[in-house]
Amino acid sequence: CDPKGGWIATPMAGGLRVAGKVELGGGVEAPPTEALFDQLEHEAMGLLSVDTGKRIPSNDWLGFRPSLPDALPVIGRSRKFPGSVYYAFGHQHVGWTLGGITGQLVAELVQGKELSIDVTPYSLDRFGFTNKNWWRERLRTMFDNSFQRRRTVPASSSASST
Repeated sequence: CDPKGGWIATPMAGGLRVAGKVELGGGVEAPPTEALFDQLEHEAMGLLSVDTGKRIPSNDWLGFRPSLPDALPVIGRSRKFPGSVYYAFGHQHVGWTLGGITGQLVAELVQGKELSIDVTPYSLDRFGFTNKNWWRERLRTMFDNSFQRRRTVPASSSASST
């Protein structure tokens, strides 16, 4: 692992998996940036003293991590089910780092103990959802936009008559 480069290497049955790097702002429909795969390969080959073989570009993969707009996690009780549903999600790329304190806070919430810190800044309420069905509207909008993009035919691909 190279902490300066931000990647990790794991031996696998079929070869060596090198993973890391972060690409923000591309959106779920944007293709991955090829330069990041090239950078990972270059850095790994520079650090390792053995020949690992060539990268197989068809095995390149990009996963999406959902991120909240303010980069803070949501920690707290559900308003609808305050005694049985507790939120602890949205830790961006530091879930392992914040897992311990988050677990402690959730345990304190469940047990009704005084909290180690004020969790108000981490409340889901900070996003101001006034509509209980906000997620349905958001999904409908995403679906409608996606459907419209698929139905739109670019001018360059339209059939011409001769």
